[in-house]
Formats: sequence, structure tokens, C-alpha cells
Amino acid sequence: MRKIPALSGAEESWPSGLAPVCWQFLGEASLSGCRQMRTALAEALQVLELADDARQALLLGVTELATNVVCHSSPPADRFCMVIRQRGGRRWLELRDDGAPFDPILHSLGERSALGRALGCSGYGLQLVAHLLPALSYRRLAEANCYRVPLPAGRAQH
Repeated sequence: MRKIPALSGAEESWPSGLAPVCWQFLGEASLSGCRQMRTALAEALQVLELADDARQALLLGVTELATNVVCHSSPPADRFCMVIRQRGGRRWLELRDDGAPFDPILHSLGERSALGRALGCSGYGLQLVAHLLPALSYRRLAEANCYRVPLPAGRAQH
């Protein structure tokens, strides 16, 4: 089993290395792991008091992204890790997996890959991710894919 590298603080311009983790989920890269991740993420997003439409878009988009990792990574990913980080007034969600390098942003913008066509994959899942998570960014860090999504502000506390 490959190990998902931890953030060390030395990763280029992504300022997450030292940002505190507010929430985390570690699981196996399987459909069962995706279901467990979805349940845990739904609870975490509920606590953040996001608007319903933002919460639903994040939950569906991130679940679809994780499902794509499980179903289409070659060589397959063994594990994934999801964290919510916060620095100052900014929060973001990161999903990491130990599968083959794969940038969903590039694949959602162009034609399906030859492998995707050969396997009969439609590419609709990545188009859905691009639509639901327009601010999604991707980096390959060491031996892990790292996907990042900024989180909107929660409802005002009274």
C-alpha cells in the first residue's frame, strides 16, 4: 500500500502546509470508502452552516470526484484523504489520493481521452464536477493527487 504524502509546508505556492486541519477523513479508495466519506463530509458541511445549495454542490461534486478516483485511476488508488483547512477567514477542502496523476480540469475541458473512449466512459462525471466546483484546482504533490476547493462563508452567527 502506498502512503499519501503529508503536507510539509514546502509545496510551491499552495499555502496549505501550515494551515490547521479543522476536519479530516481517511479511507480506502473504494465505493464503500466513497459512501463513508460522503456521510462524514455531509456532517462536516452541516456544521459549517453553508447555504443549502452550496452544501449540496460541494457534496455532490466532491463525491463524484472521489468516485472517479476509485473507478478510473490506473494504477488504482489505494487510499484517499480529505481535510478541511482554515487560515484566517478562508477555508478550503482538500482531497488527496495515491493513484496515478490525473488532472480532472484538463480532462473536463477537452475531448475524452483514448483510454476513456476505449472503456466507454462518457466524461459526464468530470463535466459535472467542473460545473459544480468551478473553483476546483489540482496539483500533483510528491506521489499524490491533490484537489482543492475553496469553501464559501457559512451563515452569519447571531
